Amino acid sequence: MKILGGMLYKTKWWSKEEKLFNELMNQVKKLFPNNKQVTIIEEKAALFKRLAEHLPSPNFTLKDKNNKKVSLSDFKGKYVFFTFIDSAAQNLEVNSWYSNLLYKEYTDEKIAFLYIFVNGTEESWKNLISTQEVEGIHLFANKEQSKELYENYGKQIYKIKSSNYQMSRYGIDTTNYQVVFINKEGYSISNSLYLGHNMDWIAKKILNGE
Repeated sequence: MKILGGMLYKTKWWSKEEKLFNELMNQVKKLFPNNKQVTIIEEKAALFKRLAEHLPSPNFTLKDKNNKKVSLSDFKGKYVFFTFIDSAAQNLEVNSWYSNLLYKEYTDEKIAFLYIFVNGTEESWKNLISTQEVEGIHLFANKEQSKELYENYGKQIYKIKSSNYQMSRYGIDTTNYQVVFINKEGYSISNSLYLGHNMDWIAKKILNGE
């Protein structure tokens, strides 16, 4: 179990490492049928594979503050960053400071930054964005859309730090301010990026056209 758990986070899901992981998983399932821990690891593996770096990022369509429908696929040809925010908005405040720097630095590189509001009402979302000076696109996800985003992107990156440090209504872990980074072809570069820690790495990716 420990070996499987360790491989889960290190396996490159588009390489021969995936084959080794699957072989070991099949052996463990035979030894421990109906084991809950094995089931959890298997479910996580399926999610990690879907979100693996260098694979297409799951698409979504949401509305912006002008009620215009916006899809992730609309930004093909640009580097895209997006993060989830809620009414507490600490992650909006933190990430917007760094995203504004990116816009100033790479105006010719055509980057897009999306802030996706979840776990709240449309009224609270509009009140929030009316008070922020953010270089980016604000999108609203209703209850059903929030659940779909949670299913597609998983709780390991769908993390929001709420003001009261409680679990959100969708069971989302209340930690940190992670950002998804997608290249110009719509493929994931990173699904757990921290802008404050990764600015040099981001710059190299953009400048090298990766």
